[in-house]
Order: sequence, then structure tokens, then C-alpha cells
Amino acid sequence: WRNAASFGRTSTLPAQSFRRVTTHHGSSLTPPPSWTRSQASEYRDGVSPSAKGARESELIDQIRSLVASELERYANQTELRVDGWSLVIGRGAAGPRADIQGTVEQWDSLPNDLRERRIVQIAGLLAPARTSGRGRARPTPGSRRLRWLSRLWAASIILMTGGALVLAYRYFTPQGSALRIPQGPPRASPLLSDPERKRSALARTACQLSRARVARGANVGASDVEGWIVELVLLRRTGDDLVASPALAGFLAKKPGSNAFSVNWPGARSLTDVKRFDAEVDLVALPAAGDNRLNGAKLAFSGPYVAPYFNEAQRAEYLMLADALAEASGATDGALYARCVGAENHDIGSWFLGATPGAAVSSLVYYMAGFSDPPPLRPSVRGSKNDPLASGHTIDVINDAAAGMDRSAVATLVGRERGMISGRPNQPVRLTFPFRDGNRAARASIAIARALKLADPG
Repeated sequence: WRNAASFGRTSTLPAQSFRRVTTHHGSSLTPPPSWTRSQASEYRDGVSPSAKGARESELIDQIRSLVASELERYANQTELRVDGWSLVIGRGAAGPRADIQGTVEQWDSLPNDLRERRIVQIAGLLAPARTSGRGRARPTPGSRRLRWLSRLWAASIILMTGGALVLAYRYFTPQGSALRIPQGPPRASPLLSDPERKRSALARTACQLSRARVARGANVGASDVEGWIVELVLLRRTGDDLVASPALAGFLAKKPGSNAFSVNWPGARSLTDVKRFDAEVDLVALPAAGDNRLNGAKLAFSGPYVAPYFNEAQRAEYLMLADALAEASGATDGALYARCVGAENHDIGSWFLGATPGAAVSSLVYYMAGFSDPPPLRPSVRGSKNDPLASGHTIDVINDAAAGMDRSAVATLVGRERGMISGRPNQPVRLTFPFRDGNRAARASIAIARALKLADPG
């Protein structure tokens, strides 16, 4: 609440008395005891109990009903209830839950196919049979028998139809000759690309809606991953090609018949357990930039690899993967963030690396404030977009401004957004930000840029 005014956000909580309690994190506000459990849960999530209108309540009931119907397909006879902005299985507080606030806010703008995907994803987060079985829920004997019968019936129809066509072709064409189809230049059918183009457009729209929520300080859950991509940048101050480094072999495996890679590091089970064909890591070489000749690689995680980054429990595996890759490759600088596919803005940052505390701050400011919309950095810092050396110029200006910062100063600045600084003596320094409120790294980068006179005061 202390930071709310500094970032232009106001509270809409009703005028009721609050109690202030002290925890190991400091002083915090708690809801009055007269509130119900659901109201208290909404308050802790930053939502006023009175903020839900009739339309939101109607959508929550509708989504709960659809998710309950989807859960019945997995033979899960469990009670599904609403707790604030979450759907919860069972009565206990420790039961599986899924945050649906983003789905509720986007529901009216989503087409039917994306609505169905959202329902399936939410049900997948809640169904114990799916999470414990590493895959699909086991169908019931009755559903398995019906499925095989339907497949057998469909196969018999296809065989009979094919046989009839063969007989008709043999006995009714003149002298049994084959049909002649005029040859011509092949024409590309727009129908083959239109569905994919439409899905991409819908995913971009869903991502922009989620991004707008993140900018307001909301959390993005595993059901809001359409259109997102996760990128890990690793840089080092030597002339060696990081893309060709043998150290990457312990983390990435080349996919057969493709230039993409899959994750094979056992420390990230949420990534290695993904076996879908569209789970890919693209590896891109980054040329040297700036006076320090920073060069390295960018790893772009797409498809099902994105979901763990938006899961609070599994985000830690991404951070461990970044730490391990940086140490194995000798990287001194880097960043880990998420962005919308096709967009240049970096929106959800979580891990930043630097050779010194000041260099770690430079990574934070460059990869977050340097890729914000509108750009907060001064034009003299950004340089010209038409200049191919503009990125190197920006890196050098930020590095020069942050070079004198020590560990204590950096801890104070990032601590205002609950960021943490870590790292062993004489080793690269890491800055990390918590999962909740995905806009913390972006806000911290802008605040530090203003403190270093790299951006105009807000």
C-alpha cells in the first residue's frame, strides 16, 4: 500500500476499519473479522469485495459450471466451489485451485474456440487425475468401450466407401482408362493458412489483454499463456561463440529434422516432462555490443514450455535453469522475461545477471525499461532506431551510470519492489523478483532509470 500512490494506483476498498498486524515481512493490513472468507480472500488478492458486479458474478458462475462439466469427463466426482477469483476443489484450504480473474475479464472478448481452450486448461489445473498421472486422465471402462466401437464403425464406413469407388472406377470409366486431370501450375490454397493465421491473431489479442492486466499489477496464471513467449538472454565478455559452446549440450537437445531444441536438463522437470511436438527452444546468436563487447545467445521458449513460467510453483525451475546455464557457459550478464509474440515490449521480468551489482542493474534497466511502451529512457540514452549500433550505445550509457552502485544501494532500490540480490563473492550478481504482481521488475527498472537520470521524472 505504501507504493500504490507512487505508481498512480488507487484503492477501491470499501470504507471499513482495518487492523494492522506485524509479520516477519513487516507491517501489513488485514481485513476486519466481519468479512467472510471469500471477501477476505479477495482483499488479499487486491480486489474489493464490492468491486464484483452482477456481470462478473454471472461469468464466474458460468465458468464454474463449464469447468465442472469438463471435470466430469475425467471421472472426477469432486465438489467445485468459488473462492474469490479462484475455483477450488473440495472444502479444504489446501485443495487444488485455479485463478480465473483474467479469464473473467477477457471472457466477453474471447471467441468460442479460445473459451473452450481456457475451460480445458483450467480443468487440467484442477483435475487430480491429470496432475498426478503426467498426462491425460484415465477414461472410464464405459467411455473406452464406446470410443473403440465408434472408431470401428468409422473405419468400416471408410472401407466400404473406398471399395465402392474402386469398383465404380473400374467398371464405369471408358476402357478402364484413368481420369485425366489437366496439369497446371500449383496454386497455394489460402484455406490452408487461414486457420493458422486466425489462431495467431486470436493468441496475440489474448496476450495483449493479459499484458494490460499485468501492467495494472495483476497476476497471470497458467490459463492465460496464449500468445506469450519466454526468453532467456545470456551474455559474456569474451570473443567465443556461446551458441557453439559445448556447455549447452547438457541443457538442450537438437530436435530431429528441425533447427529447434528441446530441454533435457533434469533440474527443470516441468520442462523436460513436456513431450509435445510444439514445445521448442529457438537458439539465436547475439553479436557483440558495447564497449565490453557483450555477446552471447538468446533462448526463446515457445509452445507448452511457456506454461511453467506462469505457474508460481514452477517458475523457480526457470530461475534454476537460468542460474545453471549461466554458470556452465560462463555468462556474466543476462535476463529472463516474457513478452507477447510479435511484440518488442518485455513485460514480465524475473531474473537479471551482471558481473557486478551495477552491471546487474544495467541488465534490469536495459532489458525492461529499454523495451517498454512508451519508452521511459531519454532519447539521448536510446539513440536512433536507424543506427545499427544503437543497442551498444544504450548499454554503454546505462553501464556508465550504474557502474558506481554497490550491493547495498542495489538492494535498497530493488527491495522497494520486493526484488532480491544474490551471488557469491567474486561471482556474477543476480537480481530476482517474485511471481506475484508480474509488473514489479518493469516498475523497478523505470524507478532506477529515473534515479540514475536516464529517464525523465514521472
